[in-house]
Amino acid sequence: MKIEVKKAEAVEKTLTDRTPTSLSAYRAQRNWVRGLILRTRRDFEADPLIRAKVNPKLFNNYLRRSTKNKDPIPLLRTAEERDLIENEAKADHLSDFSRSVFTKETAYDYPADVNDVDTIFETVQFPEAVVLKELLGLKESKSPSPHEASFSAFNDDGFAKVFGTFVRPQLESAIQAWRPWAAKDINILEKV
Repeated sequence: MKIEVKKAEAVEKTLTDRTPTSLSAYRAQRNWVRGLILRTRRDFEADPLIRAKVNPKLFNNYLRRSTKNKDPIPLLRTAEERDLIENEAKADHLSDFSRSVFTKETAYDYPADVNDVDTIFETVQFPEAVVLKELLGLKESKSPSPHEASFSAFNDDGFAKVFGTFVRPQLESAIQAWRPWAAKDINILEKV
């Protein structure tokens, strides 16, 4: 873009006298340069993302220049087809949107006629015989408490098997995903 501006300045300097022939030559040359500038700008604006990869500073300058006098938050329209004009309303709408994107909960407004419920259960009572039968059917847990844990799983062979089958593949994939050059860290962990 700077090259086109320099060309335009050079053309203006070439106009030395005000005779009709030099004015018409100047206008023809000026229109030709303006056409070049418009074509160059149109080509640049046609694919700005590719140019952003080559020269990101130029792309940022283009964005700043093209949005200089514009509202930074464009006109927003809600789901109810209502246009938001005030900045506070825009900010509320954008925060609701980002909250809906980054959380799994969705705000759902139930229609008024669905809220009519015929019966409400305050308590649920089970017959004593059914509860007693289920309690008697439960089997006693065979797993030891943490204080009674046997340390046979932590001996050298048992730990090596567990580490080799479960922990090592997880560590390898995690380390290679985040730090591929640090695969030697796994071998250090094995020695510890």
